[in-house]
Amino acid sequence: KNQDAVQVIREAIPIEPKNSRIYFYLGLVYIQDQNTEEAVENLKQAISLDSSNDRYYFNLGVAYDKAGRFEDCIKQMKKAIEYNPSYANAYNYIGYLLAEKGIRLDESIDAIYKALNLEPDNGFFADSLGWAFYKQGKKQEALKELERAVELVPDDPIIRDHLGDVYFALKMLEESIDQWEKSLELEPEDRDIIEEKLLKTKAMLNKNQKEESIIEN
Repeated sequence: KNQDAVQVIREAIPIEPKNSRIYFYLGLVYIQDQNTEEAVENLKQAISLDSSNDRYYFNLGVAYDKAGRFEDCIKQMKKAIEYNPSYANAYNYIGYLLAEKGIRLDESIDAIYKALNLEPDNGFFADSLGWAFYKQGKKQEALKELERAVELVPDDPIIRDHLGDVYFALKMLEESIDQWEKSLELEPEDRDIIEEKLLKTKAMLNKNQKEESIIEN
């Protein structure tokens, strides 16, 4: 299907060669196809034709992220914000990316707060903040934000997985198991990793319960 879309969009280029949106839509299709090289090339072409479009910079940042070009991604997200200071998703993208890498966490949290100031009830932003707090070792702050994120977005496997990690860090094993099981029901991409955490935690809980039973008897 995407190949058909590429062909149709490419046929429009000779008709309107200066239409930046053609290259933008082509870039989006290539992002979906994981063809980051073509995505970057076309999004750059879109920007060359319309250099003040915040969405073009944002999606070029996404393409760079998928290509593993971390600093280039951050740079483009900041360009998107330069042209649109209210671009909440760009602030969050910067914050979450830094949190995932566990680096520049003060910068991460600052960016996420800016996103949340713009959209206070965005569960994905609350997840980002909780995850950044978790990476900082601030477990209680992480717990508060991630429990709020789950309330706001109950059907996201990544948020459930993050909350499971925080519960585990707080030695709340039954709660972590519950979240990871719910995450698996929602078909996460990293299913194998969550299943492994689940097995280990169930074994730990079983061992703890046996030890408690021996002590009581």
